[in-house]
Amino acid sequence: MLINDFYIANEHYPLVVRQSRYGGVYEGGEFFCYSGGTSLSEAYFAYLDGDDCDAVDFWNGEDAATFGVGSTPNDALSDFCKKNAIPSDGPEEYKPIVSNFESQMLMRRYSTESIERTDYYQMSHPIFSPRKDTEF
Repeated sequence: MLINDFYIANEHYPLVVRQSRYGGVYEGGEFFCYSGGTSLSEAYFAYLDGDDCDAVDFWNGEDAATFGVGSTPNDALSDFCKKNAIPSDGPEEYKPIVSNFESQMLMRRYSTESIERTDYYQMSHPIFSPRKDTEF
């Protein structure tokens, strides 16, 4: 998906924007954004429930490197996009997958379907069905 001229991989969705617990003192902004599709570290949960030391540990650690931070929710989202985006020229690794899928769909659209006429199928879908009281 394209957000703010950056392609964000589907693995990051849903995106979560939260208000900073300490108003940006430790976080770097009043709001932060992260991917709801990934598992969060214990340090993050310690930040949510802990004290100032836990906040310093989380925001200065590697776990917060992918979090977007900003003074508004939109700024936090933009920062998240900058840190986690695929380059703006497009998601190159998805192009072969998409083209393969499109070619398979075209093949299915124009292919003939063969039905095996089993005994059950012949009984439930007869080729000849006599009309009532007129044919025999």
